[in-house]
Amino acid sequence: MSNLTLFRATDVAMSDGHNHVVRLQASSLSSAAAIVRAGLRKIHRLIDDNPLAAASDQTNRLPPSPCED
Repeated sequence: MSNLTLFRATDVAMSDGHNHVVRLQASSLSSAAAIVRAGLRKIHRLIDDNPLAAASDQTNRLPPSPCED
């Protein structure tokens, strides 16, 4: 059974790492956008700082597409 949660336009849904959704309430849409941007920056920083992700990125690259110039 799943829970239904209603979000306003100024709410931001984030995961807490345990498949639970955390609802952050912002006072405006610009605040909601700032929360999302900060979260995305943090995710990118974690990926960039992870040496295993960087190593697997180099070994798992697909060959260039023949359609690319």
